[in-house]
Amino acid sequence: METNTTQNLSEIMQLASVGKTQQAITSVQSLIRQQPDNVHAIYLYGVLLLQQEKWSEAISCFQKVILRFPDYIDAHLHLADAYEKRGTPDDALETLRLILGKNTGVIFLWERLIKMMLRHERVNGAIAILFRGLSLHPDNEFLSVTLAHLLRNYKLAEIQPDWKSVLVQLCNNNAIGNNDIAHAVIDAVKQMPSFVFLLQYAKENRDIVEQQSLVKDFFKDEFMLSALSRIVFRDADCEKVFVYLRRSLLNNIAEQKLLLADDEIVRNFFCALARQCYCNEYVFYVSEDEHTLIKTLREKIENELKNDSVSIVAMESEFILLALYQSFSSLRHFSKLIIIEVQKWSEVFQPIIREQVFNVVEENEFAKQSSSLTTIRGEVSLAVQQQYEENPYPRWLRITKPHPISFETKWKQFFPNKNISRFPQPVPMLVAGCGTGSDPIALSYQFSNAKILAVDLSRKSLGYAQRKAVELNAHSIEFVQADILELHSLHKEFYLIKSTGVLHHLQNPLDGWKILVGLLHRDGIMNIALYSEAARQDVREARKFLDGKNFPPTERGIQEARNAILNLPEEHPARQILLSRDFYSTSTCRDLLMHVEEHTFTIAKINETLKELHLRFLGFELNPKLRAGFTKMFPEKDAAGDLYKWKLFESKNPTAFTGMYNFWCCKK
Repeated sequence: METNTTQNLSEIMQLASVGKTQQAITSVQSLIRQQPDNVHAIYLYGVLLLQQEKWSEAISCFQKVILRFPDYIDAHLHLADAYEKRGTPDDALETLRLILGKNTGVIFLWERLIKMMLRHERVNGAIAILFRGLSLHPDNEFLSVTLAHLLRNYKLAEIQPDWKSVLVQLCNNNAIGNNDIAHAVIDAVKQMPSFVFLLQYAKENRDIVEQQSLVKDFFKDEFMLSALSRIVFRDADCEKVFVYLRRSLLNNIAEQKLLLADDEIVRNFFCALARQCYCNEYVFYVSEDEHTLIKTLREKIENELKNDSVSIVAMESEFILLALYQSFSSLRHFSKLIIIEVQKWSEVFQPIIREQVFNVVEENEFAKQSSSLTTIRGEVSLAVQQQYEENPYPRWLRITKPHPISFETKWKQFFPNKNISRFPQPVPMLVAGCGTGSDPIALSYQFSNAKILAVDLSRKSLGYAQRKAVELNAHSIEFVQADILELHSLHKEFYLIKSTGVLHHLQNPLDGWKILVGLLHRDGIMNIALYSEAARQDVREARKFLDGKNFPPTERGIQEARNAILNLPEEHPARQILLSRDFYSTSTCRDLLMHVEEHTFTIAKINETLKELHLRFLGFELNPKLRAGFTKMFPEKDAAGDLYKWKLFESKNPTAFTGMYNFWCCKK
């Protein structure tokens, strides 16, 4: 009897597989009448009902199966699908939570639950589930990458204490971008009791030696050490604490109240803080007293470096102190540091030596070897080049790897009903204005079949980009020096052109954009990002305050300009710039407040320019939060492709595009 039943079910499934769904349903109904307790037949009947979109009847079948076999995973999954398609997502999510609770080791159940939660905009719940999942499966790429993307776009109402260990994992995960997790890490740091205490001490400018026990709890916190080494702290309160601690350390050492070499906890913390200062390109303000002490320290180190009889490694404590304020590459006799093997330094100091010595040497070598594709001759082009030679923009550490897809898959997202015979393999792509390389490297991760030409004005930026590409095993990228305004000499066509945050720094953005359009294949797509006039009110207020104060675009000038803004009354409009992430490193702050050439756009101007260039708007690149806000205002199916509707949306939400208008377009 059992053999016959199995054979019957197999035959029914065969009918369904060849499209004879109704015949299969009739057969399974007959089998259930004969064997009303046959759960396999009931389950199969539910699957067939799902195919016919009979949601309620399918739900009834799966419920009967689960009643008999509560741990039947596939029945739970199909039940959740039926609930979702019926329009009752809460029931669907509860079904998945129930089976996941019994099978926490089954990774695909976490993925199914997370994806469904995000489809229904249950972002806070999804974030909590992801933290729980990563506490159990710390090496899972899907959970890590998904959480990183969400943390980039959503500010958490609170950080649970047990989430800190997961944030440490993400800080130390080289596949996760430091910018993505920065907000969450900063929020977690600011909730630490020791941080709250130190912030008050910093505001009162009291001596930390008075509270060594509590301070050391902060210094030895694993989360704090990982965060300082891996992300840029873009927060005014955090900056206040770190500047205060750095100054206090220097003063206590100068007064011989503290010996850096004798205290491992203090030493480890200040090595981590030195890495933070290097990451933000020494943007923290330096008082005149500190400047005097560091000048003396620097002179001492430079004198010792030229003395062949001195053990340079024995001077590690002095180097740590200097690394809090200045880069080693600016030292006279810097080459002496290159010949010392990394392993000869202490373990905690070795990352500083790698970053400030060996990485810099490698970047400089790449910069020298960069080939030139075009001339650079325009006055504005030369000025912009000079800015980025002095301050390669930005000094990034890591990016979250996007899920790899083919270019064809991306292209089909824009043209689902259009067919093309085939794209050349590999697909030629152009990044026009690649800076320090994060855009082309992300593209190389995303598109497995890409061949990328990445161009930039600045050799120093290209040197950084090439070092990062080698470090991150990003292939299929050719980095060359070139001016967008001269690229018409290429006589090539590209199927994807990306130029984000670049055209608005040309003397006439339209001139450069026209050249890029000329390089775009008729079936190609173009990704452009431009500053929003409405979203840069904070920048205008900050520039208005700085106007006439003659702060030069140097490291010291940028420190002083920032300090002037930081010391303004809370209600001053220029202080709004403190909310900009670009305020918190030297190259990004110069780009934000002191750029040699800049234009802003409106949606109306973009629409006008697209018409002039015979381009069709394909849609904005949006974070989920912005997309949800727009959809709520304009729920119509094709609303996202209507620039007029986006103009109305921005009029109600003027800060919506603080991250620039980032959009796709193609030739008409």
